[in-house]
Amino acid sequence: MRKLSLLAILVCALAIPLRGLAEEPGPSVAGELVKIHAVLEKISNLLAQQTDSADLDLLMKRVQLAQSQATDLERQVRGAGMRLQGLQDEKRSIELQITIGQASQESDEGGELSPSMVEAMEQNWEEQRKNVSQRIASTTAELAEAQSRLDESNAAVHSWQEVLDRRLANR
Repeated sequence: MRKLSLLAILVCALAIPLRGLAEEPGPSVAGELVKIHAVLEKISNLLAQQTDSADLDLLMKRVQLAQSQATDLERQVRGAGMRLQGLQDEKRSIELQITIGQASQESDEGGELSPSMVEAMEQNWEEQRKNVSQRIASTTAELAEAQSRLDESNAAVHSWQEVLDRRLANR
């Protein structure tokens, strides 16, 4: 209601000078209209510049977000790679234990360990090797997935940077 009353007052205030202008068209009215037009053009230009700056700020923030996501994914890839390396080292260690155990068994036929104890140790080592092999397969899949997401993220970063560069070049 208040807006309507203000609008009505504004229309009335503008209508009174317009009636007077219609009766007395003069050079001063045309000059005032030119000034108003120039001011409106300046306002329009400033608003366009402000909008362009806001758009560029949003693009820069998008690039920063994409870079941040890529950095997190790089960290995940490195972590999965380190876990994979550790598991591979663990598997080699178990395989070395198996080889040493078998060699010592062959060299010491009537040795200190009974055949059932040797068989239990070999089963234990085989179980450990199987477990580590499964973890290696899982970690390898995790690494491949993280690397794939990283590649996609890097492509997105590149794409957003190109958009930003084009916008900056057109300024």
